Amino acid sequence: MLGPGFLVVRTLPPMYDKTFPSTAVILVPHGTREQAGVNQSLELCVEVFQELNRNFQRLPPFYVGFLEIARPSLEEMLESVVRNGNQKVIVVPIMLFDADHIKKDIPDLTRRAIESYAEKSVTVYITSAYGMRWRLLGLAMERQKEVLADGNLTREQTAYVMVARGTSDEAALRQVETVYELIGMTGYAHRKLCYFAAAEPRVEDVLEQVAQLEGIRSVLVQPYLLFEGYLTNHLRDLLEQSRQKWPHLRWVQTDVLWPSSSLVHILAEKVSDALLGSQRDTLPHDARVLVEGVTKSNSGSYRIVALPW
Repeated sequence: MLGPGFLVVRTLPPMYDKTFPSTAVILVPHGTREQAGVNQSLELCVEVFQELNRNFQRLPPFYVGFLEIARPSLEEMLESVVRNGNQKVIVVPIMLFDADHIKKDIPDLTRRAIESYAEKSVTVYITSAYGMRWRLLGLAMERQKEVLADGNLTREQTAYVMVARGTSDEAALRQVETVYELIGMTGYAHRKLCYFAAAEPRVEDVLEQVAQLEGIRSVLVQPYLLFEGYLTNHLRDLLEQSRQKWPHLRWVQTDVLWPSSSLVHILAEKVSDALLGSQRDTLPHDARVLVEGVTKSNSGSYRIVALPW
């Protein structure tokens, strides 16, 4: 059972004889009101810790802090590790793309926690999102194959719709578009990309558009999301409405990306690289210092560093 943000897992045989004094790791899922999504997030976090524990002799403390809605929050975990005097903190967003949450929200929360509570010098390393990785793209295409096989559907008579969360970040939107082009290019009669919010076109409009297409018998809708939550439930409601409006079409929805060993391996690699990189005297290649300043009562200095992986 998970305690308040802390992961407790038995020690396994080590591969790397490394220790990480005065270091803490915070894994940061987005958060949701849906308990299923919270549970899936925690499952991934536990499996990442277990994977790392097979490779390192002694890991630093690991915590979970949700960015929004769920508890414990990232803000609470940052306060805790900073108050405890950790001088190296690795913050690991569990998100698909580097958008505003990673570029703005998490650095801002980190800066406020350090300036409010730190009594020693501290460096915080923020890793990047999952991004565009072939293992993730392959996983997304597997989710499509599962639904096609279960429903006995043919791509030639199916319209494919990918639904992303949505963001105002232009670079992240370009990544979403690239993912869509790669995972939806395999023989569908028609393809559409849409968003739940913050970008156009919206999912409601696209579902109506595909219902008017000629020559299709089914619509395969893929939420490109890590976990279950409000958005996946909302999408199910929209598809049920579509079935009522356009009963001549079969409306099917893929599962989210979790569970998958690929998600575990990629995240474990990120944490491993960040842990090893944090022990060097110089910053890792391509790392960027986002913020520098002084801690509470001018007792030390701090840096918030964005890692390229």
